[in-house]
Amino acid sequence: MGGAQSVASTSLGGYIQSQYDLVKAADQPFLTVKQAMTLTPPRDYPLDFSHVATLWVIDSNKDGRFTADELMAFGDYCCQVSKHIRTHEFQIQVQASCTVTMWNALSRTDGEDAFTEWFTTVLKENGPISQVADYPGVDFLGRDTVGTLYEMLNARRVYGIDLQGFFDLMQQVGEEMGIMDIENESLDDIVPVVVVKQFCRDFIRGFRQMMKEVQLHELPTINTTSS
Repeated sequence: MGGAQSVASTSLGGYIQSQYDLVKAADQPFLTVKQAMTLTPPRDYPLDFSHVATLWVIDSNKDGRFTADELMAFGDYCCQVSKHIRTHEFQIQVQASCTVTMWNALSRTDGEDAFTEWFTTVLKENGPISQVADYPGVDFLGRDTVGTLYEMLNARRVYGIDLQGFFDLMQQVGEEMGIMDIENESLDDIVPVVVVKQFCRDFIRGFRQMMKEVQLHELPTINTTSS
């Protein structure tokens, strides 16, 4: 951010910290993705915290956790952007720039694998991983985390199905892969992590196609690291 004052020492920084403290669980030093998605942005900085590329940029070290320092760094960027555009353009400009930043990362040789691992890590941090005795070596995620995935992927628009239909689809894929039995009642509220990874890869492929069509890669990228 050059020599610009950090938002951490401003009223905006105070707002960010208060929002962070409001949604953070008392026993953890970070926000899960579900918690981050419930953040309320300031009126002058309208943002959609369920936007995947925005979350990608905020989580600067890609550990699946959203910290106060990362939110402050993103706040620095938002403060700089607001000086150059009209308020009604803010959200679309930030989302477009985040999208390009993510696109550039995905365009690297290991981009698809890196994104898939990040996305999976985000979801693992969101909720507990469980195992089932009948399927040794298979990790499962719960219904609540699948609901978070549903929102992040904007699955109602992309797949044209509601949350229950999305959950059923993921379980069906798991059964077709031979790693779960949908008739087994102990599996009613979980899906295999490997299925989640497959959906992440499908998302990436759709994202790649979209970027080729709209050619947003000409827009500037974001640097939210401290200098």
